[in-house]
Amino acid sequence: MLTGIVAVAIGLGVMVLVHEWGHFVVARAFGVRVEVFSIGFGTRLFGIRRGPTDYRLSALPLGGYVRMAGDNPAEERRGDPDEFLSKPRWQRVLIALAGPTTNFLLAVVLTAALFMHGGEQPSYADKAVVVAGVVKDSPAQKAGIQAGDRIVSFAGVKDPTWERLALELGLSSPGHSVPVTIERDHQLITTGVTTELQASAVVGYPAEPVIVGSVTRDSPAERDGLKEDDVIVAANGRPLLAPPQLSDILKESGGKPVTLEIERNGQAQVVELHPTWKDPGDGTPRWQIGITFRFVTSPRR
Repeated sequence: MLTGIVAVAIGLGVMVLVHEWGHFVVARAFGVRVEVFSIGFGTRLFGIRRGPTDYRLSALPLGGYVRMAGDNPAEERRGDPDEFLSKPRWQRVLIALAGPTTNFLLAVVLTAALFMHGGEQPSYADKAVVVAGVVKDSPAQKAGIQAGDRIVSFAGVKDPTWERLALELGLSSPGHSVPVTIERDHQLITTGVTTELQASAVVGYPAEPVIVGSVTRDSPAERDGLKEDDVIVAANGRPLLAPPQLSDILKESGGKPVTLEIERNGQAQVVELHPTWKDPGDGTPRWQIGITFRFVTSPRR
C-alpha cells in the first residue's frame, strides 16, 4: 500500500509539475512577470530568486504551481504591462492552454519512448488464443468454452492473439454479448460471450508455467518448504497448465493437505502443504498457502 501511495504521489507530482512548467514557459515568452515557480505546495522551505521569479521548494511535494503577476482578478492590480491580465486575450488563452498541451506532449513522448525501448510482456501475449482452462461460473463457461478450444474469431477479429484480445476487451463495453467462433476437434462452433475486462473470465486463461514468485513469511508455503522459483508441475496428482488451476485445487481441498510435485534447480521433489483459511486483504476469505506467481516474459516486439 505504501509503495502504491508513493508511486501515485510521484506520478501526480510529475504531471502537475509539467503542467505548470507549460504555463511558465509560455507566460515568460509573452513577457508576463512570473513571481513564483514552486515545486510542491505550502510553506516555502528554500529556493533561489532569479530576476522577478522565486524558484522554491515547498513543504508538500505534490506537483507545484506558478503564480503570475496580476493573474487574480479578485486582487488589486497596478495595470503594469507585464501583468497577466494586461496581455491581449489571445496570449492569455495560449498561456492557459500551455499546461494541458504540455501534459499531452509528455504522454506522447513517454509512449513513443516506451515503444522504442521495448519492454517485457507475458510470453503468451503474441500467441494464438488457445484455452488452458476456464473460470467456474464465468462468461466463458456459460458460453460453452472448454479447455483446449482455440479462438479463431472474436468480435469479428480473425485469429486474435491474447494481446489483441485484451485490446478488444479494453475497447468494448462490459456486459455486452459478442460473437465468438471456437475450433474444437477440427469443428467450428459459434457462440456468444458476455464481455468483461478480464480475458480469463471471457474466454478462459492461457497455458503458463506455475512458478512461485514469492513466499509469504510464516505462511504454509514457507513452513512446509516451498521456495521462490519452484515450478509446480502437479497438485494432488493433477498436472497444472496454469496458475488458476492451483487456486481451484486449493478451494476443493477444503483445508486438507495438498501434495505438490515441484521442480527445483532441475530436480523433482514432492512437498505437502497445509492450507489456511484466511482473508488475503480483499474481503473474501479462502484457502491459501501464501505464495504469489511469477510469470514468464519475453521482449515486446
